This record gives sequence, structure tokens and C-alpha cells, in this order.
Amino acid sequence: MTEWIGHMLSIESYELAYYAAALIKLAIALGIVLLLRRFFRGRAKELLYLAFIVYLIRLLFFMSPYGFTLYVKAAKSELTGFEEGITIYERDLYKKPYKAYFSSTGGAMVDVLAVGTSQTVALYKQRYFLNRSGYEENVIFNLFGLPGFQPVDLMLYFEHIKRFRPSTVLLYESALDLNYLMFERMPMAPRQGLYLAGFVSGFLKHGYISEAGEELKSLAIGELLPEYKYSYIYKAMTRRLFGHKSSVSAFSDKEEAIPSFKIPELDIKRLDFNLSYVEEFLALCRGEGIEVIILEGTYNPVARSEDHEYATGLIRQRLESLAARYKNTRFIPASALYRFSDSEWKDATHATEMAAYRFRTQLFNEHIIPYLKERKANANR
Repeated sequence: MTEWIGHMLSIESYELAYYAAALIKLAIALGIVLLLRRFFRGRAKELLYLAFIVYLIRLLFFMSPYGFTLYVKAAKSELTGFEEGITIYERDLYKKPYKAYFSSTGGAMVDVLAVGTSQTVALYKQRYFLNRSGYEENVIFNLFGLPGFQPVDLMLYFEHIKRFRPSTVLLYESALDLNYLMFERMPMAPRQGLYLAGFVSGFLKHGYISEAGEELKSLAIGELLPEYKYSYIYKAMTRRLFGHKSSVSAFSDKEEAIPSFKIPELDIKRLDFNLSYVEEFLALCRGEGIEVIILEGTYNPVARSEDHEYATGLIRQRLESLAARYKNTRFIPASALYRFSDSEWKDATHATEMAAYRFRTQLFNEHIIPYLKERKANANR
């Protein structure tokens, strides 16, 4: 129903759900004001009215998905505090986090949802490649990826991932994901509610509370103040409106190279920390009846660390062990996947479009489609 009404009004379903809830909140707030004004006099009554007006302004301009959409359009390509050399992959940093914050409804169920970094986006972004794939019915596929998506983000965005209603989630994990830490974008995540305390406990347990202290504080403040959480949008909009020239040209649909880098040597503490959030994600998926397929990821040899062979072997072993402990999880090693040649990388981490096509074709024809058929057969028994 919400999708149909939203289509008629040119409003996305998550926006429609938000505004329905906002009207209820506004009605409750107005009722409280009308009730309390009988007991307030003079300055106290003025403060009561002022509080209601402030709440109304925040509801309309700072807690509104439509408002954020307008701000994003106004900001366009301005820098928002992220690194120089921002690329096409980082356009999603403008839209996906705040949409996930306000989203409260899901769409039609999907067979396969790929989740991960811009590397995942590069592999699967042609989302209609499965048309007439040989499966009895077209595989319903979707994609959720963000630049720099970390294992901790599997938890921060779990509720949003769940709203895609996936039957199966695809993860692409390697040392690039499991031996790397980047906390800067955590504050942009959706509301965590009561789970926030449990999320923070993982940082305490593994000794990263001091390194991520500022980001965790911002994440907590953003639970109540989305205008603080997404202040980068206002900054970008202000820069544009007041004629401040960005040092980066406007985004285009042309692919841009991302500077290469070296993956650091394996740090067991980092690995344990990241795998703890992968495991928690697997447990939550099991509770929701969601299957997970973990693919052993690879990357350009130029990015390999000095201990590449050791690190890769240990990470493979740990992922295999995780999959063995969760009946809803399968692990596919890199040896069973398409092998990228050295010339099939655009940069340190992103495959070329043709290489991504070959990877997808092999993955779905040899692994995903037989797996979906097997699940369907088991369900019909």
C-alpha cells in the first residue's frame, strides 16, 4: 500500500512511512501543548510554545528525508570533509546513509543481496545481468554497498539490510576488509537504539574504544539529532550556496581511478575485531532466516602486503571455521571463483567492467543458481 501511494505522489515508500509517523508525533506534541498550557502562565507558557515551534521546525527541516534530499541536491558535488580525490564511488555517501536512517519499510523480497564496499559495487553494479539466466524464474538481485564499508558496518546497517528482505546475502571478504580499520564514517550510520550499548561493547572488548572514541560519541549524539549526524550535507550545501569553489570537479558517470595502496601486514588484533562483527552478523542473519554466502575476496597484486600468503591462508581458515559454525552460512574459496588476471584491475581494488562480468557469470552459473535451485527443491519437500 505504501509503495502504491508513494508512486502516485512521487514519494519513496520510506519517505511516506516517515511522514505518516511524523504526523502522529506532531499530533501528540500538539495535544501535549494544548493540555499543558492550562497549567502554565506568563514566561513558562511562552517557553512551552517556543519548544513546540522548535520541534516543528526540526521535524520539517532537520528530521525530514525530503528535506535532506533537497539539501543533497543543493550540495551536489561539493566536498564534505572527506578526502581529496573523491570519486564516483563516493557519490553514495551523500544519499544512502540518510535514507537508511529514515527508512522503516521494505520492498519485495530479493533472492540475493550483495553487501559490501565499493569493490562489491564494482563487481555487481550492473544489476540486471541475471535476466534469462537459466534459473526457472529470473533471480531477483539487489545491491547495497558503500565506499569503505567495514565489518562493523554489517551491524550498524543490519536493520537496513534486513529491510531489503533478502533470502541470501553475499559477502566478499579479504584482507582488504578484515585487516583494515576505518572508523570515520561510523557516525553516518542509521539509528541503533538499544543495540548501541552492545555495539560499543565490542570496542571495549578488543581495545579499540580510545581509537574510535570520537566517532562513537558522534554516533551516540546522532541517535537523537540527525542534523548533527549528517552535518556534512549542510556544510556542502553552504559551500555551494555561498560560492565557495570546491577543489573537485562535479561528478560524472565516467569511472575515475582510485589511488593504489598497500594493505598492511596482518594484525591479529584487527582480524579478531573485524571477524567478531562478521560473526555477530551471521548470528543475526540466522535468527532472521537469512542465508549468507561468504566469498573469499581478492585484489590487485600491487596492493599485497609482504605477508600476503600467510595472511590470506589464515583469513581463509578463519572464514571457513566461521561458516562451519553457522548452518545458514557457506564459504566459497577464491580457488573456486573466477581468477582475475593482473590486467583486469582498474586500480588496487576495483576490477574492470569486463572482468566483473566474467566474475558474475561464473559465480552465478556455477554457484548461486545451483544453490538457489537446491534451496527451492528442499523447500518443496
